[in-house]
Amino acid sequence: MEKNKVCLILTGTIQPLNVPNLNRDNYLEREQDYYNGIQYWMKFNLPLIFCENSNYNSKSITNLIGTNNPDIEVLQFHSKSSLFGKGHGEADIFKYIQQNSILYQLHEKFCKISGRYVVSNFNKINHLLEGSYYICSNLSSSMRWADSRFFFFTKDFFEQYFLPNLELLDEKNRIYMENILARSISKALSDGQNFQLLPLYPNYSAIDGTSNIHYRDNFYSRLKYKFYWKLKTFIFKKAI
Repeated sequence: MEKNKVCLILTGTIQPLNVPNLNRDNYLEREQDYYNGIQYWMKFNLPLIFCENSNYNSKSITNLIGTNNPDIEVLQFHSKSSLFGKGHGEADIFKYIQQNSILYQLHEKFCKISGRYVVSNFNKINHLLEGSYYICSNLSSSMRWADSRFFFFTKDFFEQYFLPNLELLDEKNRIYMENILARSISKALSDGQNFQLLPLYPNYSAIDGTSNIHYRDNFYSRLKYKFYWKLKTFIFKKAI
């Protein structure tokens, strides 16, 4: 195991049932989304965990991954909490990985990606970080929100801060996964741990599950977010 080699964690729900605030709910469309996402992330030749919480048997994804790849692990189970919101279903995924994944036990550094998302500048972000993080994400300057679609973390952060705080998740009362991640980072900082902003804004390409809006990675979006990230980094440094 390479000390700074990141293990990718892709979270997924192929066949959502009674999940509130979810507009992209057609399981065939979602299956294709995850197929495309996994196909993209496989090209980096990094250890990869795909954990899916609707226990949907996708033959196309199974065929894509194959059966003789020790660096790719597929975990499937049925979440009992998804009816409370997609964040609750994802929380079940995190807990399931910690308890059942072999690749998780073998690695110390991870990158979580929502499984239907592509991040076209991942390689550059990962190279700039070079494994030098404890927790690295897009955190707001108010420290009340952090983008949970894509972030880097260590096993210590995951087990000491993030997993315990998942018990506070309460979407009915507007405490979302983004708030939990931000709280976990804030607690880690108060304990003297290191936090880094992502070195670049992630160039997302995906269809958002909540809004069913397609985020497109193109020249104009890259230019817009490049300016936004420079401004955010400046404001963040002033605030923190």
